[in-house]
Amino acid sequence: MAGICSDILSSGTNRRRYLADGLRQIVHSIGRRYPVQPVRLNFDSEEVRSKIREGASPMRLYTCALAGQVAAKHVCLEGPICDIGCGSGSHFRFFENCGAGHIYLGLDVSSNPSWHSQRASGSNIPCRFAQMSAVDLGLASNSLAFMFSSNALEHVPNIQQVISEMARTMHPGAYGLHIVPGVWSLFLYMFHGYRRFSPQGLADLFLQLGLEVAQIWSLGGLPSFALHFVWVT
Repeated sequence: MAGICSDILSSGTNRRRYLADGLRQIVHSIGRRYPVQPVRLNFDSEEVRSKIREGASPMRLYTCALAGQVAAKHVCLEGPICDIGCGSGSHFRFFENCGAGHIYLGLDVSSNPSWHSQRASGSNIPCRFAQMSAVDLGLASNSLAFMFSSNALEHVPNIQQVISEMARTMHPGAYGLHIVPGVWSLFLYMFHGYRRFSPQGLADLFLQLGLEVAQIWSLGGLPSFALHFVWVT
């Protein structure tokens, strides 16, 4: 995204450049088809219906469903779980029941008042937080069993350096789950972070920096896009 961050856009010229770069990314992604697996959410569930009645974002429901599913299936190795760009730290609940031998590490460039209440919530796994940049995690090499981020990678200026740091700190056989906005979300969020990701572009990025891509999921598809556009945008 040519180093332009929408969070700090200061002129009309930069806004136009940002949108033009986003459109070029969409054009570039057409025809480059990395295989993706759709995530289906059962809207017949009473739990889901109640969250929708409370005004929850459909995309956030998809995000939580995927995170819970993958965490339950793949957090099987001994070692810390690291959440990059953890925000309030509420995502640690996806990993609460994954068993002994784990500790949740929530890292963010800004501290959050909710961290204290999350630590005191009586989780099944130890919960720790630190104010830290993803560019230099300050963690030992080969020390992490699971790396997680949700809508964080689009906000880091040097994405290659951050993924290289992830690769350094994950031990052999570790898993990662990263939830990011797709290129078409430009029309949902307009000005949001530095970049968006196509499936092929995301796969290329991780493979080039030494990580294996196990699976890329598509959250929602066209119906969810339309629903999100009407409901939220």
